This record gives sequence, C-alpha cells and structure tokens, in this order.
Amino acid sequence: MALGHGTCHQGFTGPDVTGMELNGAVHSNATERVATSSLESDGQETGELTTERLIEIAISSDGPSAPRQHHVVPRFYLDAWAVDKMVRVTDLGVSPRHSYRVKPSQAARVRDFYRVESPDIDPGEIPPLLFETILGEIEGSASPIVNELVSGEDISPEEVAQFSWYLGFQATRGRSFREDSGFFASEAVKIQFSGMTDDAIRKRLEESGTEPTDEAIASAREFVDGIQSGKYFASPQHAQQVGLSGQLAVIVGSTFMFRNWRVFKACAPLTTCDEPVVVIGGPTCSRRRDPGYGTSGVVVFPLGPAHLLAMFHPDLELDQLAMIPDLLPSEVAEINLDVAAASSRWVIERGDMSMTSHLTLPWANPAAARDVLNGVGPRGGELHHFFGNSRWHLSGNPPPWPVARWWANQTARSYLHPIEPDPELVAEFDRADYAAWD
Repeated sequence: MALGHGTCHQGFTGPDVTGMELNGAVHSNATERVATSSLESDGQETGELTTERLIEIAISSDGPSAPRQHHVVPRFYLDAWAVDKMVRVTDLGVSPRHSYRVKPSQAARVRDFYRVESPDIDPGEIPPLLFETILGEIEGSASPIVNELVSGEDISPEEVAQFSWYLGFQATRGRSFREDSGFFASEAVKIQFSGMTDDAIRKRLEESGTEPTDEAIASAREFVDGIQSGKYFASPQHAQQVGLSGQLAVIVGSTFMFRNWRVFKACAPLTTCDEPVVVIGGPTCSRRRDPGYGTSGVVVFPLGPAHLLAMFHPDLELDQLAMIPDLLPSEVAEINLDVAAASSRWVIERGDMSMTSHLTLPWANPAAARDVLNGVGPRGGELHHFFGNSRWHLSGNPPPWPVARWWANQTARSYLHPIEPDPELVAEFDRADYAAWD
C-alpha cells in the first residue's frame, strides 16, 4: 500500500510506524491467479496457452524495446471508428476540452499502465508484462466475436463466455476502477482505525512484536490521526491494482453471461470511450449514483459506430416495441451521452465527425463515496455502503435514462434481485475483495 507519507506492502507503515498490519490487504499473487482464471472455466482450458506459456511470452516481450504506452481500450476495437485511418478523440479531463484526430494506435494510451512491478513480486514468476500479455490473448479471442455480432450471426455458448470475460476485463482495466479501488482502500483504513485509543495502539504494537515505547505510540497516534484527517492517504500499490482489476474482471464478466443479449443497429453514429462497458440503471436506480453490474437494468457496449450490444437484466419485461432492432437518432444521442458520462477521460468517435467536441457534460465528481447506517443488527453495528457517484451527482435536473421504450413496462419491483456472479469464482477471493465489487 502506498501512503502520502511512507509506504507499505503486506501491511503498512507510516512515519516511523512499524508492525501494525492492515487487514484485507490485496494479495501480491493476484496477477498469478488472474492468469489462471482467464485461461480456465469450470476446470477446462478455453485457450491453447497455459499459464506457464503466458509467463514465457511476457518475459520474452520485455526489454528496452517493449512498448511503454498501453491502450486502456484495444486498438482493434478503436479501428472500427477509423475513417482515413484516423479517429477523433475528445479529452474531457482538461479545460478547455481538447479534441483532435489521431491514429487508433495512438489513442487512449497510458504509459506503463499494466506493467506489474513491486518489491513483493518475483519478476521470474510474475513478469512485468504478464497482465498486458493476458489482455492481448483475451482481445485476440474477442475480435472475431465482435465481427460475428455485428454481422448478425448467432454465437455459441462458448463464445458468449469468452466475450463475457473480455467485457469483464474491459470493465475493470481502466482508470475508473483504480480510482474506486483506491478510495475503498483508503476508507477501509479509516474504518479499521476509527476510534483507536492509545491502549489499542499499544496492543497492536505488542501483537506485532514491536516494543510499545512512548515514542512508538506517539508516532502511531500521529499516523492514525492523519489517516482520519486526510493528511495521509492509503491506496493499493500499482501492481496490486493491476492484479485486483483482473481478479474482479472474472467475477464481473460472469454476471454478463446471465443477461439477455441483443444487438441494436444505430441509425446515427455511436461514439465510444475509455470505459466502454456502460452500466445503465433504469427507473429503479438513482441517476446520481453509478449502478452496479449485478443490479442495473441494462449494460451496453458499442461494438462500432453502427451497432450496440445491449445486455438486459433477466427480470426486465421487454415487449416487441422495446426489442425493435433499430435505434432512432434521438435514442443514439441518449446512448452517446451516457457513454460520454461513463468515460474517465477520453471520448472517441469517427474520424470524420466532431460531435464529442461540443458535448455538454458536468465535470466528473469524486469517484466514490460512503454512507454509514448505524444500529444494524442485534449488536447495533455499523453498515458501510460504498457507491460510485455519477456525473449527475450534483445536478438538479439529470437527464432521463436512455431509450425510454426499454423501460415502458417496468415497475419498482421489476428487477430487484441482483445477478449473482458464479459462486465458485467468488469463493476464490477474499470477502474484502468481493465487497469492493458490490
């Protein structure tokens, strides 16, 4: 864990503080587990590459000439928006907004974004480019499936599973997931050390084998108080964030397999962004909060400028009007607004267009927040609810949910039951890790 002052790995340290372990820390072998999970489903290999072979490829790919700029969305995916080999990118993270044309190979990139390096990790077991190599294999399997979906072909159950994994990794590989995981980690530290007395600090130090001198207790007290005040900020190491994104990608992806899939044809050009797996809650959800992958009415993914994959909650009551396969220009505009709102920084469209440079959209709010409900259970405990803020968190008049015909038959009880991920997958991870997904 990295702090504003001092660093920690398996546990944490503050200014001259030692021995106080952080419960629920992300495991350093996360990326190794991701390598196995991404290749296997229900005990059967879904690809030809073994984990050992992936490690060999990652090691051989590293070196002075290894690419340092990593795509947060695949290049093959961005190629669909290319006109004359160029796409238009609008940067919503700067003021004034910057809009420019660029080759897909140079769009939506972050330096060393997936490079896995840490003092806790043996590069011989988990090479720095392992996660980037895993993403490349998943993208290679997804590319032909995109073509099949766009052409209207039926895809097999195996391809549904493969594409669900791809979407799961796309949902967790970007900046938004890392911002959320950093917030969760910091808030978890605050909760863990809330109300900690000097006697409790002394006991913690003794349990860790550290002599509880007056100086050690005072230093620990300064650190604990600094965490509560915001002077110190806890967040996972970069390598831990990469590994955790892969762990939860498998869980998130498993929820997509239980949804009802439909490909819609757009009567006007669709845009995409650096977070293209877009969660749309529907009337039972607040427009000011980001819905969950398991409870949202629909999850959409632009397959290209002319086709949209919509994955509906199985409890939704969808009539023939809702399933008309053509999206009207007004409906496309609504979808494009939600796609832009889901972006972390970059919105992408066809190279011969400039719609995104004229977007009216609120600035992104803090990535996540926490509510506390007191008096829970027979012992009167606390329930901490973590949730994401949408761009309309502070808006007095947020827009309606897109594509009104999807929601025409919905009531307040249409889809209250969340889609549960595969319990065998969840069982592989700590409860603390799964709580971050929920």
